Amino acid sequence: IVQRDKDLYTADWGVYLADLGLPGDIVGAVVVVENIPATGLRLARRAEHELVPTAPPLAASFVEQSAVRMPSGRHRTLARLSITFRATTRERQKDPEEMATELARRLPDLYESLSGAGIDAQPMTAAEITAAVHRSYNPSTENDFEELEISGEEHGVDWDDAGPGRAKTEWGHYRHDGGVSVVWEMAAPPESVFTDTVLKPLLQPHDDLPRKRLTLVYRPYTAGDAAKKVDKQHRDALHAINSRGNKITSAGSEKRHEIAEQARREMVSGAGYERYSALLTITVGSVDEIANAAAVTESLAARSRLRLRRAFAFQDAAFAAGLGVGVLLPDQISTSILVRRS
Repeated sequence: IVQRDKDLYTADWGVYLADLGLPGDIVGAVVVVENIPATGLRLARRAEHELVPTAPPLAASFVEQSAVRMPSGRHRTLARLSITFRATTRERQKDPEEMATELARRLPDLYESLSGAGIDAQPMTAAEITAAVHRSYNPSTENDFEELEISGEEHGVDWDDAGPGRAKTEWGHYRHDGGVSVVWEMAAPPESVFTDTVLKPLLQPHDDLPRKRLTLVYRPYTAGDAAKKVDKQHRDALHAINSRGNKITSAGSEKRHEIAEQARREMVSGAGYERYSALLTITVGSVDEIANAAAVTESLAARSRLRLRRAFAFQDAAFAAGLGVGVLLPDQISTSILVRRS
C-alpha cells in the first residue's frame, strides 16, 4: 500500500470513530487484533481439494508435504471490531427485541462504512463470537473449531459455556483451561509525534509469543460533551502556562497547550473526540514461560513507544475486556485508576 492510500485510510478511520459519537448511544468501540498459531487445516484441505487423480506422483507428494510443513511455526492474524450500545429509550430498556430491531437497522451502515478505511468487514454470527471467546479461554479447542468451520458443521457450544471451565486469577497472571495469560494496560500513549506504523511491533506475529492479542478501546463522547471536554482542557492548559508568570514555561505545559489547541482546531473541522485505552494479552502454556514472554512483550511495547503496566489484581477482568465482547472496564465497580482516567 502506498503512503497516499495509508493516509486516506487513516483519515477515514478517524472519521468513522468521530461519527460513532453522533448518535449518543454508543458507549464503546473495541478493536481486537490477535495472532494465533496456524493449524494448517485450511491449507491441507485446500491442497486435498486441488489435487487431481492424474497428478504426477512427485508433484502430488510435494504439495501434500508442503501443506503439512508450511504452517509449522506460522501464525494467523484475526481482527474484529465490536461496538457497545446503551439502550436510551424505555422501550429498548424493557424489551431486548426493540433494541435488536434498532441494531439490525443500523448494522449494515456500521460495517459497510469501514470500506473507506480499507476494511472489508462483515458481521460475525453468534456461533463465530462464541468460538472466538471459547478458544481464547481454552486454546486446545482451536483445531476442533477450525475443523468444524471448514467442514461447515456447527460447533454446538452455547454462549453460557463460552467461558473457561476452570480459572484462577493471580496477582500478575491468569490461569484458564490449560493456558496462562498475562494482561497489560496502557499507562500512557506515545508522547511524541507518531506515524501510522507505531503499533506495528505489537501487531506483527512473533515466534516467542504464540498467542498475542492487542485490544484498542475507544469510548466516544457525544458532540456536546466533546466540545465541553476540549474547551476545559484548553482552559487548563492556558492556566498552566499563565500561572508561571515571568518564569520559563515548562516543555510539558507547552506541549499540553499545543495538543489542546490542535484538538480545538480539529473539532471545528468536524473531528470527533474520544477517550481511548489499550490492553495487551499474551497466552502461554505454563507459568514457567511467563518471564521470557513478558520480557519480549515489554520490549515490543517499548519499540511502539507505548507505556504499559501489568494489570495487577484484575487479570481476569482485563482478560475479558480484551476479548471485545462488551466488557468495558470503566463501567465495572472495581478497576484500575489508569483505565478509569484514560
